[in-house]
Amino acid sequence: MIVVISVLTVFLTVTDANNNSNTCTSIVTVLDTIAPELHCQDATVYLDASGQATISIGDVLDHEHEACPITNTWLSQTSFSCSNLGLNTITVSATDQSSNLGTCISQVTVSDALAPVPDVATLPDVLAECSASVSAPTATDNCAGSLTATTNDPTSFTAQGTYTINWTFDDGNGNTTAQTQSVVIDDVTPPVPDVATLPDVLAECSASVSAPTATDNCAGSLTATTNDPTSFTAQGTYTINWTFDDGNGNTTTQTQSVVIDDVTPPVPDVATLPDVLAECSASVSAPTATDNCAGSLTAITNDPTSFTAQGTYTINWTFDDGNGNTSIQTQSVVIDDVTPPTVVCKSHTLNLISGQGTISVVDVDDNSSDNCGIASWSVSPNTFSCEDAGVQIVTLTVTDHAGNSSSCQAEVNVQYQPSCSIISVPTGNVYTGGNPNNLFLGYGAQSTTLQSTVSGGTGYSYNWTPAVGLSCTNCASPVFTPTTAGTFNFQLTVTNSNGCSTTCEISICVIDARASGKGNNGKVIICHVPPGNPNNPQTLSISPSAVYTHLTQHTGDRLGSCSSSCGSNRAINEVEGQLLENEGFETIIYPNPTRGVFSITIHSDSEQPAQAIVYDLTGKKYLSFLISPPIVRIR
Repeated sequence: MIVVISVLTVFLTVTDANNNSNTCTSIVTVLDTIAPELHCQDATVYLDASGQATISIGDVLDHEHEACPITNTWLSQTSFSCSNLGLNTITVSATDQSSNLGTCISQVTVSDALAPVPDVATLPDVLAECSASVSAPTATDNCAGSLTATTNDPTSFTAQGTYTINWTFDDGNGNTTAQTQSVVIDDVTPPVPDVATLPDVLAECSASVSAPTATDNCAGSLTATTNDPTSFTAQGTYTINWTFDDGNGNTTTQTQSVVIDDVTPPVPDVATLPDVLAECSASVSAPTATDNCAGSLTAITNDPTSFTAQGTYTINWTFDDGNGNTSIQTQSVVIDDVTPPTVVCKSHTLNLISGQGTISVVDVDDNSSDNCGIASWSVSPNTFSCEDAGVQIVTLTVTDHAGNSSSCQAEVNVQYQPSCSIISVPTGNVYTGGNPNNLFLGYGAQSTTLQSTVSGGTGYSYNWTPAVGLSCTNCASPVFTPTTAGTFNFQLTVTNSNGCSTTCEISICVIDARASGKGNNGKVIICHVPPGNPNNPQTLSISPSAVYTHLTQHTGDRLGSCSSSCGSNRAINEVEGQLLENEGFETIIYPNPTRGVFSITIHSDSEQPAQAIVYDLTGKKYLSFLISPPIVRIR
């Protein structure tokens, strides 16, 4: 609602330049539309014992400014409790007579400054003999209400002694109250035995006495202790002094008697001992008995317990428990051998010495045995000579000490004759046709090793004949190096350590393949078979580098002249030329090289005519002509 402050009549007079004037009136109404101006201040209030606090306008309004009178003021909150602890924002409001509203803000801090009040002013001492668990005391706080004390000290006690617990009540708002409480643990009651009078312990052999028990108000069930023995094995009467100690200085004692007296003799484990029967010998184990005190007992005797001689014996056994109680048993022993030996034969190889040899039992016996022991061995026959070479049958007889015997037969392989063989191993690997027993003077390996293989005996000696060309005559494998062509037959005699000998032979063919014609120095002779014309072989001298091609690519070509054989002289009419091969043609030019007249022989598998051109060393065309295969000769 807007209130009229005042109503005024206003006169307005207007005059022009000629001093003419006129007047009018106006009614002016004064209204208030400006809100009050308020200035707040912050405040702090403290909760009382009931957790309450209040404020008024004067606590939070510092001053105000208003042209017109203020008619009403109020606060947004005047009462505070524990739930308002801390900073609270309060609005102060005021209105004037025109109902204009003015406000300001105040920060009101609500604080709790009252400490908790213990529910019991002085805590009572806690008294116990064995242990105590102390419950925390309580207090009442204006805000927190009922509080339970806390402590860093122990609250459970089992050890004897006096303790102090420092309790603290904390209301969570920074206010605390402290209290102390004493705890006294003091045990003064001794243990009470569970059995008022302990019974005597009676036994024949031994006794292990269990400790008696007692009940203590603090320790509960207690087991007695003693410095006396509690296990007894010797005969006699003993007293045990037991003590119950609760660990808190309170003790109780008891005594107990133990009597050990054995009156029972041993009982044999077998009522009647069986006879001991053996063929060769016997070692009799002592029988056993069971004693109530000693347990398992082994009998003793003054009689022998080991027997090797044939016969019947009696052993008198005694069981003694060591406490004056004994038992007696007897046992018979019979020794009678009726089993023959087990004879086992094995084969034997006999190497004669100087044509004679002898075997012994150990040569043919393969661990023969007898249950009682072997008295004698024999083998027949046992001597051999060269005439007995081969497998001979002998008889091995074994006899034991009781006269029982057994026999078996064994094979004796009489060895005396060695054997040998010889192979030729050329000292080079140049291909000469594939026969290692052939050597070619002037080409390939020029020597060969006569390698022997010998079996039959040991300690061999060697003798080679003839000695010509051999590197040694008394070695196993000499090297043969020929200097002339021929057939060389060598014989090897081998003698072993037994004095027996054998012979073996080998034949080596030596062919002279060296070219002898003019201009053929360093060349090799071959027998060449022209393709398509096998009936017209030709002896040629060629370069050593061309030999392998001839031997491997021309069927029928071989080293040496076409007319040569093992042991023959070198041919003297070989063609002084070289075999050339070019795409189906074979061309022989001789002599080659030449400075004058030469001959050309051409072989061809084709029947078509062809042109041949000859050039000199400068590349100048020397000759041109037509040829008509298969054979053309030009001079």
